Amino acid sequence: MKFEVATAQHIDELVQILEEAKINMERQNIYQWNKQYPNRELILNDIDKQELYILKDRTDTIVCMGTFSESSIKEITIPIDTKAVFIKRLIVKANTCGQGLAKELIDKYIDKCELKDRELYSCTNHTNLPMQRVLEKMNFRVVESFVIEERKAYGNFHLYYKKVGRID
Repeated sequence: MKFEVATAQHIDELVQILEEAKINMERQNIYQWNKQYPNRELILNDIDKQELYILKDRTDTIVCMGTFSESSIKEITIPIDTKAVFIKRLIVKANTCGQGLAKELIDKYIDKCELKDRELYSCTNHTNLPMQRVLEKMNFRVVESFVIEERKAYGNFHLYYKKVGRID
């Protein structure tokens, strides 16, 4: 798999993957996103900040995408390190789910950025069992649960945490 920073030329393919993911999540009764969030403008913003990374298969098709940002989540109440990285909007192309691509994207980001002694966080809805399994397999642990104001109807979101690159 090729790992790279997404560019504006990828936008149509990324939006298609996003829309398919929303449909797929709804079919699985995963209530995390809605029609307004995430959207094309948010993806373009992630691209402009060079925070959106993608995995491409042998045919140069994008199969996974995710944002890695130092921008926190406003609902978090626990103390967060200023150098923390937040994994946001991690999406696996619907027809490639279950192949370990989310884990691969996270691993490649950690390796590429040579993260040492850094905190990684990921927030996911209590209904998003596939993402929870990925994070738990990667030794992330839940450190907080909260409701996101704009998505109250979806119930609790869990904040997962992992320290990376630490040598004890």
